[in-house]
Amino acid sequence: MKTFYLTLFTFFSLCGNIAAQLLNDSFTDGNFTSSPSWNGDTIAWRVNEHLQLNTKDAAVSQEVYLSTPLPNSKSAKWEFLLQMNFDPSAANRFKIYLFSDRPGLKGPLNGYYLQVGESGTEDGFDLYRQDSLSVTRIFKGPAVKRPSPDTLNCRFSIRRDSRGNWEISADPAGGKNFISYGTVRDPSHEPAGHFGLLAAYTPTRSGRFFFDDLLITDPGPGAVIPPPLVEWGSLLITEVFADPSPQAEDLPEAEFFELYNASDTVIHLAGWTWRDKHAEAGFGRDSIAPGEYLIICDEENLDAFSPYGRAAGLSPFPSLNNTGDRLQLSAPQGKLIDTLSYSDQWYRDPLKAEGGFSLERIAFSLPCFQEANWAASVSPAGGTPGAASSLSDSISSGHFAFLDMIIQDSLTLEVNFNTFPEPVSALAAGNYILNNGAVVKAIQFTEDRQGVVLFLEETLRRGSLYRLTMTGLHDCYGNQLEISEKEFLLPQLAEPGDVIINEILFNPRPGGADFVEIYNRSDKILDLKDFGLASHPRNDSLNKVIPVTAGTRLIYPGQYCLLSKYPERVKAQHFTKAPETFLSMDRFPAYNNENGSCVLISRGRPIDRFDYRENMHFQLLREPEGISLEKVHFDPPAARPGIFRSAAATAGYATPGYRNSQFIQAGSLSAVKLSNSLFTPDNDGRNDRLLVSYRFPRPNSVASIRIFNANGFLIRHLAGNLLLGTEGTLAWDGSGDSGTPLKSGPYLVIMEVFSENGQVERFKKFCVLARRE
Repeated sequence: MKTFYLTLFTFFSLCGNIAAQLLNDSFTDGNFTSSPSWNGDTIAWRVNEHLQLNTKDAAVSQEVYLSTPLPNSKSAKWEFLLQMNFDPSAANRFKIYLFSDRPGLKGPLNGYYLQVGESGTEDGFDLYRQDSLSVTRIFKGPAVKRPSPDTLNCRFSIRRDSRGNWEISADPAGGKNFISYGTVRDPSHEPAGHFGLLAAYTPTRSGRFFFDDLLITDPGPGAVIPPPLVEWGSLLITEVFADPSPQAEDLPEAEFFELYNASDTVIHLAGWTWRDKHAEAGFGRDSIAPGEYLIICDEENLDAFSPYGRAAGLSPFPSLNNTGDRLQLSAPQGKLIDTLSYSDQWYRDPLKAEGGFSLERIAFSLPCFQEANWAASVSPAGGTPGAASSLSDSISSGHFAFLDMIIQDSLTLEVNFNTFPEPVSALAAGNYILNNGAVVKAIQFTEDRQGVVLFLEETLRRGSLYRLTMTGLHDCYGNQLEISEKEFLLPQLAEPGDVIINEILFNPRPGGADFVEIYNRSDKILDLKDFGLASHPRNDSLNKVIPVTAGTRLIYPGQYCLLSKYPERVKAQHFTKAPETFLSMDRFPAYNNENGSCVLISRGRPIDRFDYRENMHFQLLREPEGISLEKVHFDPPAARPGIFRSAAATAGYATPGYRNSQFIQAGSLSAVKLSNSLFTPDNDGRNDRLLVSYRFPRPNSVASIRIFNANGFLIRHLAGNLLLGTEGTLAWDGSGDSGTPLKSGPYLVIMEVFSENGQVERFKKFCVLARRE
């Protein structure tokens, strides 16, 4: 092909386009000295037998160049074939000066060049701008694998429009199936001056540089290259593996994070940066196709993560902090594309927070704050590197439910949910409707973002019943609120004597736990959130008050509440009729086994106090361990002597959460009766035992019960020195002292009751035992 310049436009009448050919040289004339004329280190170049421009063999390492004039233009398109018959390296590389304002390419100049030459079987095509002697890389191309590991034979197509937008395309196979490797904007210099080649080589590679098929045209002002459309959210952080130890199952014990291309174009990571609070790293020549995941890890761990999907390495890899970190992903020129400020609270599972599980993004886009969109992986492997999130199904399968409400004060309510409410609906005051004239005037999120705080226009009336109706609420995943109504009231304030200390166990058996039982003897509905316990009677005791509960829990008139740090231990050692009255406290006062003080506080004010001593227990008890002190009546003050007594043996030595065994009914008289005078112990479920019921007006009575046959012989000691409550029931199964079933016939029950003041009462009751023959 004959080489030539065109100074006039060539018209393509068929297409109606106008294009100007600026430079064309295929070296088919066998030289580079004319049409056009190339100048520079001409002695180091030749046109070979294949009509290609080729470097000559040399005995020394050197740089050699050629350049040729290039007409001025606002835009340009370069096409050429480049061949290097070796594995390129930093010492053996090609620079193609697309244009330079000076013919000499070894000194200061202004222009742009494409550099090709790296070690390994992959090549990066980088575009540089040169300003005098200063060089700036404006485009870092992705690594491109060569078809032949020992030869680079690549055809390039590079465009620059009149606005300074560049597009770099190439066919690594040397054909014309060009692939775009990215775009960049840099309008600093316009095409003009000279086109040139600069080859740097060592002696062993000196004759292996080839160049051919140069065609430079001006596409005209209408051929505009779209700038790279990389915006916020184009690339997303979708998984973070900050704490790989201990391993959950199969994942490598190494940190990684995962990126996802949410755009519709290939994104090249050259020039992108990743940073946390303390470090920054730049990405290599990696790219992500639309809809593709990319695992990012330390370069040393690439082999470990490659089986999970495409992986790329960072060196150095910024360490991901276990407890939380702020991560930023930025495009070239520092444009922020995605950011993540995670915390170990996001796992929502204390075991997974210990390590071995990644944090996964639930959905690519949610109208919510970040923590709503992240949680611990549910994959058995501990994570899903290079694949879709294991949490994606949780969006449709989840539910949005009301958890609780806390009355912070008379003007402020806190409403908590099981997951994150969507902000627009959650912060709309019209979605919260109150009766009795109460109106919500403002709303804000709670600190954990899983609840809202409602600020009211007027104070709530204490003791009035209110109803909160929530409408139009849904969570960040689109689930509607399941429970939409909640009744509540602002509790009244407690006065001294409204709530009393009713029972205390300060010396539990081994494996047991201290407890304090309180009782609401008022007609008020009170909130246990307002109460606390203390154990010291000194003036500084109020500074050591331990709150009963942090959240609202109402105690109604006539209701008991059992307070303990370990309610389950209390239930294991003592019978209780009302386990729902138990309340677990995070901390509990230390009560001395010999003596001490139990103080009940409400809003900083003492409500009741009991100064106990071990010698308050019944004197005939061999060991007071595991026996509670019970108040015999609600009304008298705790300081009155004898008002607290040992719990009855018949009640298991404690009555946690229900009426005390030593409670005295006003006006009661001594009484003993049998439930039935005829009983039939045949295990048919009817009258199988003789029940002996009693009631006494005094606490701490001791009883002895003996049973005689019709001949007057003692056949059973049913009880001896048994500590009774003020009322209760004992049972006889019809057996003798040896455990042998007795014969049918009449029997006499004699019960002797001894009070603390020495009074003795005797009761005689007759019964008939009947057995089927």
